[in-house]
Amino acid sequence: MKRLKRHFAAWMVAALSVVLMATPAFADKLHLKDGRVLEGRVVKQTDTYVYFAVLIGGIEKEELFDRAEILKIESDQPEDTNADSAGGAASAAAAGAAGAAASGAASRSEVEIPDGATRIAFITLGEPPSDMVGTYINATMLRNSMKVLNDLPENERPHIVVLWINSGGGYANEVQKLSDVIEKEIKPKYRTVAWINSAISAAAMTAWTCNEIYMMESSEIGACTMFSMQGRAVAAKDLDLEMVLYQMEQISKRGGHDPQVMRAMQIRTPLSCDIDEDGNVTWYQSTKGQYLVNPGDEVLTLRSTDAVKYKVAKAIAETKDELAKALGCAEWVEVGMAADELQREYRNGVKTAEARLGELWNKLQIALEYAGNAPDEKERGRQIGRARQYLKQMRSLVEAAPSLKEYSQFTPEWFDEMDEQLRKMANPNA
Repeated sequence: MKRLKRHFAAWMVAALSVVLMATPAFADKLHLKDGRVLEGRVVKQTDTYVYFAVLIGGIEKEELFDRAEILKIESDQPEDTNADSAGGAASAAAAGAAGAAASGAASRSEVEIPDGATRIAFITLGEPPSDMVGTYINATMLRNSMKVLNDLPENERPHIVVLWINSGGGYANEVQKLSDVIEKEIKPKYRTVAWINSAISAAAMTAWTCNEIYMMESSEIGACTMFSMQGRAVAAKDLDLEMVLYQMEQISKRGGHDPQVMRAMQIRTPLSCDIDEDGNVTWYQSTKGQYLVNPGDEVLTLRSTDAVKYKVAKAIAETKDELAKALGCAEWVEVGMAADELQREYRNGVKTAEARLGELWNKLQIALEYAGNAPDEKERGRQIGRARQYLKQMRSLVEAAPSLKEYSQFTPEWFDEMDEQLRKMANPNA
């Protein structure tokens, strides 16, 4: 494969320059109220928290501290009160990063691409453990990545977009949104391919919009049972089940797949097929076919070899070069790496936000418990104030990683309920 070395090198030089300029010496001191004094450097700070890098055994480790825990900071660096929250990478990806990355791509010098070479862009959807559909893989971010590709100079724009899927599933609510982006915004402009590392449940349903599916050697696709997550996980039934079965019938048509295959991935139903001498497959929702694909006592999951055998997938490809060859590309180059980097930055941002939300949730619960058991009004007010600070930070994190508004417990309604609970605690006689 011939990569766009000069193209990518320009990216890396610019990125390295930013890192070098933004990395001061370890000269800051963080004084904590528990008596500790940490030496390192302030990475980022807002009016509610401070990111502080400490050098431990020659390894830099970043930690996040609440303002309520900090006595003072000794630093030559000016405070940046407009910095993003801990989920800032997610915020940049979801909001402005797509435009910035696209602008940067368009302003770079032209890249020499061999005549006749096929240009391929790879967009990774999922990177375990950051692989949940909805939270980490969603239509908004896929659309943002496509904006980066669409804004590339014409000679750098891809001929083929590969959606490289590695996900154990997620939220069914996001499947239709992803399918619409693929069907209406990507397929009309680019040859669109799903390349499967793992596509289970909602991830398989997402891939199903693509007319061309390729598998990695140890990959699987299927197991698309939809569960209700209200309390104990229960498989969808009645109207909910009928709706999702119909939805996937329509998505099967978009991708040119027989709906009976997806149906067997969604519910326990038999599936068999005949394969004629030309390799054409005829499917039956029964056991009468030449090949019994699913006996009907479980939902269908296809391994890579079976997916290819039954023409659900085109071929097996373990590397990018193998995939390009399977796609019929005699010579190819990879383009649009910034579009994929956008996905990676977003996943990292959401992961950071989730971890920090867990920490703040625990602190919020402790503050609420202390407030409820406070010996006097002054102490109760102090603990309520602390709880409000934690809640403020949590709200900032969710704003920075917007998929968490829909796909976590920390919805706008939850924040409203917590605000009301704190108001009542502060004014018990009101």
